[in-house]
Amino acid sequence: MKPLTPRDSLMVTLLPAGILLMVYAIFIARPEGEDSKDLRRQVAVAQARLPTAQEQAEVLSELSKLGAEVREKQAAAKERRERNEAIQAFWTDPDAKAKAGEFVGNVLAGNGVVLVEEAVADDEQRKNFEALLEPLPSAELWRFRLAGSYDAMRRTISAIGQTNLPLVPAGIEMESTVEGNRTIHLWNLWICR
Repeated sequence: MKPLTPRDSLMVTLLPAGILLMVYAIFIARPEGEDSKDLRRQVAVAQARLPTAQEQAEVLSELSKLGAEVREKQAAAKERRERNEAIQAFWTDPDAKAKAGEFVGNVLAGNGVVLVEEAVADDEQRKNFEALLEPLPSAELWRFRLAGSYDAMRRTISAIGQTNLPLVPAGIEMESTVEGNRTIHLWNLWICR
């Protein structure tokens, strides 16, 4: 075998490299097809939709504010629930109810109001006060038939409304009757107790 000339050795070296380059260009690094272009466009659109760092920070800030608001509302709801439970316990306390009954008697006597009749209100009368009685399921609605002056009744209602006992004035009606030269005021007073 004959020794290779420099030109031949160059050809032997470059020819396989050229063939490899052609195979690479044809099969591996071929021009981008339509599918690839569509995928690249979709990726670009998706990346454009991504929120910026500033937008992410704003959303996180809003979320922290909303989280604080949720915690405040939960605390308020818990406080309201505890207050309702305390009110329920207060309204079901038999000692407080007995003291309330005594208090009403003392206020009526102290203001010169005469108790004509006292009874638990019937179902028809309770319907008028459902909104008041609904949060207080153990409360009873009482109807007091009273006789007394306007001023005496004003003082009586004021005293009952300011007590810490389980008493809530629910409603009042006045009926005036005339006997001779005197006007007698009869009152229907509804009290939750």
